[in-house]
Amino acid sequence: MLFYTSTHVRSITITCTVVLLVLTNGAAQENHHAYLGSQLLNEAESITRTLPHNDEEYDLDIRGNAQDVRSTQARVAQALAGAYARTGDIQGALRAAEIVEYEPWRDHAYREIVTAQLSNGQLDEAERLAMTTFTNASFLDMALADIAMAYAGIGDPERALKILPDYGHGKAFHLLQLALLQEAVGKSEEAFNTFQQALQVAEQAGSRKSFESTNKEHLLTLEVHSGRTQEALEHASGLDSRRKPGYLGRIAEGEAEQGHHDVAKKILSDALELARAMKPGTDRDLSFAQIAKSKTRSGDLTGGLRTVGLIKDATMADTAHIWIVEELARSGDVRGARKTIDLIRSKVLRDSARESMATIQAARHNIKGALETVTTIKSNKFRSRSLIAVASVPASSQWWHSALKHLDEIEAGPLQTLAVQVLAAAQTRAGGQKKAIAWANEQQDVHMKARALIGIADGLAFRPGENSGTFRGQPN
Repeated sequence: MLFYTSTHVRSITITCTVVLLVLTNGAAQENHHAYLGSQLLNEAESITRTLPHNDEEYDLDIRGNAQDVRSTQARVAQALAGAYARTGDIQGALRAAEIVEYEPWRDHAYREIVTAQLSNGQLDEAERLAMTTFTNASFLDMALADIAMAYAGIGDPERALKILPDYGHGKAFHLLQLALLQEAVGKSEEAFNTFQQALQVAEQAGSRKSFESTNKEHLLTLEVHSGRTQEALEHASGLDSRRKPGYLGRIAEGEAEQGHHDVAKKILSDALELARAMKPGTDRDLSFAQIAKSKTRSGDLTGGLRTVGLIKDATMADTAHIWIVEELARSGDVRGARKTIDLIRSKVLRDSARESMATIQAARHNIKGALETVTTIKSNKFRSRSLIAVASVPASSQWWHSALKHLDEIEAGPLQTLAVQVLAAAQTRAGGQKKAIAWANEQQDVHMKARALIGIADGLAFRPGENSGTFRGQPN
């Protein structure tokens, strides 16, 4: 039997009261944030309806070619639709999407809503929405693939298979698509087993040989990732000589990850000899680049850089160096990555490498290091994209003020307005919503104001520990 003194009772009562107050205050703050976020999105919606719907903003690719041409209104409506959906207000999200009059542009907003629902774990709702909104078949197929991947990720392959479009190519191909989705979400063993089912179906249809031949590279990848090295080596022996060295490199990477460094070294040596025996040209250079990446990933940076020296084409050599930079950044070797960047001859590709490095550093939550990398980028476009990528990571919240210093360096256009949105979200996640709202209200450019309000609402909706953030879905 337990006996409690009056002191014990008072202590328990006080503790329970404190816990209750904390929970009550937490719930009150959450409700306040939800209400404030809703008000901000409503204001942003009103502004969005006044934005130009027949102008065209466009992004440039690396070569300066126009891509993703859409109106100012369409871009903001997409961002608004995603923000509404992330707060759970699907009706608001649909209203935002319907602001866009041009149907092909409206489908961008619908996909943003589906992406938000998947991030919130609302798979059934995302499927229903996708089946009733999209007007473009390609957008519908992409959305269904995203939903199927989500089901594969939670271990429901039957539902994933039911949702996946089969494109009329038969059950074996359908199963292949499922295997690739399972592989994409890290379920390598399940993916390998699904591929075996596809082979059995193909065999029953009398087409196993052609199916296996056509998809040999997929099978090899699944074997590597599921640890079936011997089977992978046997299948690699039958590959086209132009593809074989690169795939041997991937097998070596898998062996190195399992700690079999001597085996990996031998496989890479064989791959290098095969590449040396190839006729000089693009295929040979590509094989050297792939081997260089695999050597670096397997822990042999010196060997990787030495292999790059065998590449004749300058652009391919720079590309190989970028791959090495990315591998080093992922492993946390910042110093090695920066030294490798200095070896890249093209100014454009050097900035591209820095952008990749900053993005990877941010993903590893090294925000300070990522921002330092951003400051070394010469190109306005690459620096802008890097800044957005860094500020979009939830861990960047405490560094939002450092990122904000670079905002004026971004030239006016889609990147700058997107930067405003992600920086406002980062500031809000750090508890600075009052200052963020005040800044938004000072903006004379209503486009900027709408983006800032959307970002603040996104920041208010953020829950630490959840698979959520500001910059989800498609860039807009």
